[in-house]
Amino acid sequence: MARYFPNQISSSFNPGPSRPPLEQLPADLGALLAERDTALERYGVAQQTLSYLAQPERDAEAKRTDDENDAAAARAGKKIPPASATKKLIADRDQAEREVQAHKAAFAAVDNDCSTAFAANPEAEAEKAAARERVAKLADALADEIEREVAASALNDWLAGRGYFIRAEVSLMDVDPALEGQGINRMYGPHDSVRNYIRNIARTVLED
Repeated sequence: MARYFPNQISSSFNPGPSRPPLEQLPADLGALLAERDTALERYGVAQQTLSYLAQPERDAEAKRTDDENDAAAARAGKKIPPASATKKLIADRDQAEREVQAHKAAFAAVDNDCSTAFAANPEAEAEKAAARERVAKLADALADEIEREVAASALNDWLAGRGYFIRAEVSLMDVDPALEGQGINRMYGPHDSVRNYIRNIARTVLED
């Protein structure tokens, strides 16, 4: 048996549910991933800026500004000025392209450092084995308590005329109600002790 694990899932450096909280990671890797997050955000902002400046509407806006400046100068009898808005747009686009390339390179560098620092925890197996032992003890303790309470309530069942049955057992459908729509009979279908269900679930979630 093994814990359910989605098929299409992998370790990702990107922030989100597919990455552990940074504070749980080794300090060096956590710091690099935090730097990577910042680099990725800056890269995205730079790309958005370049995309905005590259739109044809910016050319039209710059030309309209230059045309208005030219008309104002001509009306005032002054020399027609250089097309400053168009010139500035060209310069802004060049700067934006340089920033995109710079942030792209910075992100690639820190991403490579993250890959270098990313390594399996050598203590993982020992830690998981210790966790299995702790969880097994907790599962048995919970089962003990449930069995005591069920045995105690069996007396009241007998006094109420429902018979005397002290074993804590449940149908598989009570463990997973979704099975009800699959033709499994609650009374005659699979059933087992609460202790076995708890033990199996507790053991399974920590198996690879």
